[in-house]
Amino acid sequence: MNRVSGFTLIEVMVVIAVTSITAVLILQMMTILFRGYDQIGRVQSELAKEAMSYGWFRDSIGSLVASLDREFAFSGDVREMEGYTSAPLFGSAGKVTEIRWQLREEADGTSLWYTEKGEPQIQIAVWQESEVGFLYRGLKSGWRNTWPPEELPAGILPHRVKLKIENQSESREIYAAISVRRTGRYDYRDFF
Repeated sequence: MNRVSGFTLIEVMVVIAVTSITAVLILQMMTILFRGYDQIGRVQSELAKEAMSYGWFRDSIGSLVASLDREFAFSGDVREMEGYTSAPLFGSAGKVTEIRWQLREEADGTSLWYTEKGEPQIQIAVWQESEVGFLYRGLKSGWRNTWPPEELPAGILPHRVKLKIENQSESREIYAAISVRRTGRYDYRDFF
């Protein structure tokens, strides 16, 4: 008797079932992989945005320009600070530009705004349910809520500026060190 070789119906059905289960498992693993990849991308994007925002803050404050005239001198309190910087966000680097950093209480939290003379205001960051404020430190003094202090002459820049962010779960402090001359020049007309 001659026997024909081949697969039986049961063998074919078992192979189809195993292949189907393997395909479903591979698709589920790919879905999990892509979700994880998407979450990592979102977290990276938020961290990059935060780093860029804090970098802008540090650069503009670190390049403040001191002035002997009160009308051009740097001043600040817990909610707002203004002065002149040689590192504006919009303008040409090195060109002394009037700037203002401001904290606002809004429905979605406390927001940080930046204004540059001749440019529209932009929102830099938002913190939910947080206490946020600017603090100032002189070379030999502690942290203060306002600048300039009464005991210093007009035009002296703080040594450091701190953006303090506190909520129930964490406390962060972003520091900006003044990296240029902290006292005004006697003739600064070449800056303007």
